[in-house]
Amino acid sequence: MAHIFLNKPSFNDDIRFHTISAILNVTHYEPKTLIIGTYNDGNNPTNSADFFYGRNYFWTIISNLANNANLLHQKRKHTNLPELHQVLELCQVFQFTFADLINDILIPLPNHDDKYLDRAIRDGQAIINVKNIIDYINNTPSITNVYATTKFGGLNNLRDCWLDIQNGVLRRNINFGCILTPSGRARGLRNFNGINRSSTIARYWLWVNHFQNPYDDFANQDGYTHLDHEWLINCGVNPTLF
Repeated sequence: MAHIFLNKPSFNDDIRFHTISAILNVTHYEPKTLIIGTYNDGNNPTNSADFFYGRNYFWTIISNLANNANLLHQKRKHTNLPELHQVLELCQVFQFTFADLINDILIPLPNHDDKYLDRAIRDGQAIINVKNIIDYINNTPSITNVYATTKFGGLNNLRDCWLDIQNGVLRRNINFGCILTPSGRARGLRNFNGINRSSTIARYWLWVNHFQNPYDDFANQDGYTHLDHEWLINCGVNPTLF
């Protein structure tokens, strides 16, 4: 049950984007922000992902941030927007790279919900990617932000992988944090009246637990952090528009 992006030679025939051990390796810019997920099954016939986070709200939100306007609302799997070539352009704009905590699952699972992945790690039926991720961060000095797209609530084995990464990184100028999942299925997700789900998630990403948080009703969400505003502003984003 190999990861769909385990060792992919190129995306969209662009060899500047390829993966080694389910870690996106780019050769034409220095990545600043690493986004870490859990696993993406390459043997699932319903898996339509053409890139990391290709099916959910992630690229919907990133495209909106790049345009400083909420132009897209749906999950990318429903619209194929932004298109893959635009996703790769956004990677460069935001200096993104990506990785997943698991390289391979050795047993059949009911589905790839994080609770089943957590049990697979517990039972020794998962090949974890922790050492490769630690080495990648240590050997890529341009990275200053590392975000996991879950806060690992109740997922002790996945959380241990996340903590092992933080403890294994030698540099201390790394901003580690957990952001709300772009799946839109986070437990306790509070929808804001009058805006859609992608815009709601964007607010969490930008403002939850931020010292200048204009949305005090969710300012103390335990376990979540906000994206680095300085990085976003340098990428052309105006956070106050969201």
